[in-house]
Amino acid sequence: MKSKELEWLYKELPELIAGGVITPECADAIRNYYGPGDKPGGSKTVLTVFGLIGGSLVGLGIILILAHNWDALSRMTRLAVAVGMLLFAQGLAGYALLRRRGSAGWTEGSAAFLMLMLGAAIALVGQTYQLVDDAGAFLLTWMALSAPLPYLLGATTPAVLYLAGITAWTFTGYSGGTEKLLVWGLLAVIGPYCWRLLKADRYANPAVVLAWALTLCVYICFGTMLGKYGGRLATADYGSLFAITYLAGVRWFDGAVRGWKKPFKFLGLAGGIGLSFLLTFRSFWQAEAARLNAAGAGEYVLALALLGAVIVLGRPFLRPWRGRTLLLGAAPLVIALGFFLLGLDPGGISPAILLNAYLLVLGVILIVSGVRQGSLGVLNLGMLLLAALIAARFFDISFSFAARGLVFVILGAGFLIANLIMVRRKSGVGEE
Repeated sequence: MKSKELEWLYKELPELIAGGVITPECADAIRNYYGPGDKPGGSKTVLTVFGLIGGSLVGLGIILILAHNWDALSRMTRLAVAVGMLLFAQGLAGYALLRRRGSAGWTEGSAAFLMLMLGAAIALVGQTYQLVDDAGAFLLTWMALSAPLPYLLGATTPAVLYLAGITAWTFTGYSGGTEKLLVWGLLAVIGPYCWRLLKADRYANPAVVLAWALTLCVYICFGTMLGKYGGRLATADYGSLFAITYLAGVRWFDGAVRGWKKPFKFLGLAGGIGLSFLLTFRSFWQAEAARLNAAGAGEYVLALALLGAVIVLGRPFLRPWRGRTLLLGAAPLVIALGFFLLGLDPGGISPAILLNAYLLVLGVILIVSGVRQGSLGVLNLGMLLLAALIAARFFDISFSFAARGLVFVILGAGFLIANLIMVRRKSGVGEE
């Protein structure tokens, strides 16, 4: 068990004893089994971060120095410099692999330096001999040659840079046509490394950072593909994608204590609520009506397939019943119903009312759930949702500034009172 989780467990033991859940002897047995909770680990993380930053800065500095003096060098000198710094980076990575294998700082720093030098060498040789002046070709070549680095060096940094590179490649004009679909093959190349890292310890810092990068990469690449090859049902598709991410995070990655270590759940939840909020506006649905009529059969198949994946992922939460999770994951089903109503009401009033009702119910349930569980985070999320919904409707309709101000004062006071009550309840001050 990681130090943060162990720290949380030891803080909970007195309350569990006081509540009669466990005996003092059982608590002592737990402490003896896991050992002291103050295991050192922060220094290792700091060294890793500084090693990564150092390697990246050195690599970028070398690139800037070469760029400043590049015109003064002959072709052979340029080629020798490009190959020489690449060989130096490879030697440094080899040293880290053979002699500093246990040092995360050396591994991550040398891996970042090698990947930057690889990109610099490709760019410098291409510029010297005027090979191909194409950003897409450069990125694709760089990422293809960098793909083995995470596997060879066991480093997460080149995997994150690889994901950023292939994401950037989807925005370039390389080849055009259907070649951009190659991005899913490029993602599959790094898939085994991501799986191995998450399987080993899904809550370790490298795995969490990679999970954030992977999720954002999939979101952006998915949107780019929809924009290039149709995307007239992009709203419904993204609603399902957010729900899939959220439900997967709840099912398999919800054991961390800290919220930032739950990227799938956080990003899926934020995306789903944000998209649902946009769909509370009638003007948004009116814009969707024109795209809905132009959608092709393939786009409907994709939308239905994603919706089916949401249903499959949500089924385990029926038994035992987890209403809040199901309601948060049900956004794509509500959006799908909204599109059905849009076909009957192109003006967008009915689907807008539906989404307003959905977020209203969701906000109330989150508030009630937060109060029952004593969770300030859930309570504040529900209140923020209701506040945003009320504010949006106020700006939709013509109300005086005094009326709007009064409502905002009431909402703010509600926030303060609810949080004060929750804090007093958790600290036991309010119990007499």
